[in-house]
Amino acid sequence: EANNGGFTMVFRLSPTGYALQHNVLFDNGDNELFATDNLRMDWKQVMLSQEKDITEERRRSWLLYKEKDESMELVSDGDTEEMEDSYDWLSAKQQFFNVTFRGTKGTSFKDGKLSLDIPDADESIVKVATFENIQLDFRRGSDSIAYNFEWIFAPNDYSLMMGYGQDMERITRPKFWFVNWMFNFILDNLFTPLFAWLEGMNLGYGLIILIMTLLIKMALSPLTFKSYKSQAKMRVLKPEMDAIKEKYEGDQSKISQATMQLYRRTGVNPMSGCLPMVVQMPFLLAMFYFFPSAIELRGESFLWANDLSTYDDLIQFPFSILGSSHLSLFTLLFSISSLGTAWVNLKTQGNNMQAGMEFMKYLPFIFPVVMLFIFNSFPAGLTYYYFLSTTFTLIQQLVIKQFFVDEDKIRTQLIAKKAKPRKKGGFWDRLQEAQKKQMEEMEKKNKKGKKN
Repeated sequence: EANNGGFTMVFRLSPTGYALQHNVLFDNGDNELFATDNLRMDWKQVMLSQEKDITEERRRSWLLYKEKDESMELVSDGDTEEMEDSYDWLSAKQQFFNVTFRGTKGTSFKDGKLSLDIPDADESIVKVATFENIQLDFRRGSDSIAYNFEWIFAPNDYSLMMGYGQDMERITRPKFWFVNWMFNFILDNLFTPLFAWLEGMNLGYGLIILIMTLLIKMALSPLTFKSYKSQAKMRVLKPEMDAIKEKYEGDQSKISQATMQLYRRTGVNPMSGCLPMVVQMPFLLAMFYFFPSAIELRGESFLWANDLSTYDDLIQFPFSILGSSHLSLFTLLFSISSLGTAWVNLKTQGNNMQAGMEFMKYLPFIFPVVMLFIFNSFPAGLTYYYFLSTTFTLIQQLVIKQFFVDEDKIRTQLIAKKAKPRKKGGFWDRLQEAQKKQMEEMEKKNKKGKKN
């Protein structure tokens, strides 16, 4: 009996998970009906708006791809990329969900054109991801050609996506343009496990964020204490530094040299107050990306916020201010706590601003007002965290000042250090020697210039 061949396409849902198996079989039969060695696929994913704030959705929706043996990459808004390599997978990722395509059972795919666009007029569409002319490589049998694919329609859950392999958990993470490895390390090894551990206790998400903030602040408190103590030392030295500036007024090189000599004699490093704050920044920035992308917060309410994954709008206006017709109460509380921190810092510093820099003391008061407008439409989970973080910082500063840092005691210690003979060859000696050589070189150049 003649075999006329045929074409079969099967879609099969996995018994568990979020995968859809897509199998295509070309049976040539006796007539070699299908002579092609490859197929090409076009896929257009229209990302429909599913959340309250389409601006936030667009900020966190991307076209992602992973080439074989490479790390995940993304296509930026409005860009088109011509590809010539093989892929592990392609993905259209929205704020909380993704659609990912990959080959299975020997099927691979490569080449094509990838593009990502934002429609100008349609506010119901977040973005449009287009995958054009993707070449699908088959698995050949004796008289048939088979293509086997898998479509994954899944929430952006880190542990869930990790279960699919091929680094798919990276889909749930933003692509950081700077120090990508550092942020991913903090998110993967600290925040995500901590969040999952607290979630396993069946706590409310508002309480989980509170506990996370408290634990993070406690872990970073030694750095906060070191920074505050360094600032206290600088305040104690301020009168002597002012005397140096008055003595060598107009001669910046002598002022710098005398100031470094003062630092060397007292053992104070002016940079030691900045370094602890710099070390804390990756943790603060990682939180900036963690909460808005946490699908666990989607639809979860806390206090007056109906949904922690989007902004809280308890206070609404019949008009629009800078594009918003609401006021986020968590953002307002964050701004108020930031103003409180700025006020405490100002009272602590007193009149210790350098001459000509007095205006700088007002900048910390401007920052919270600016943040009130910038963060007003940010997710409530994030602004709630920042409110807690700044409040705990304020409490830390008050406690450290009251119980742990005694400026009179620090002054006595610095005086004692100045009286002690110091070993040469330390950091300040090398820095002072370098500055001395630089000054000598400048003097030589000035003398040559006068002769000419």
